[in-house]
Amino acid sequence: NLYFDAVALAERFFSDHMPANTIVLGAAYQKGLLPLSKWSLEKAIEIVLEQLKKNPPVAPKRPPFPVR
Repeated sequence: NLYFDAVALAERFFSDHMPANTIVLGAAYQKGLLPLSKWSLEKAIEIVLEQLKKNPPVAPKRPPFPVR
């Protein structure tokens, strides 16, 4: 078993909570807990990055006034 606070690590090193899932994925891979080859994991990340370049996420629009 491996226990750690991935959100705390992500916030410390990236100043954001979003990379936490990738940190957990990397830790699980390093411990041999994922039935994936290094190539397949790298390829999956590559595909996601390509898709993000083609279709970047759009920030939600905020209303011009506070909503109550």
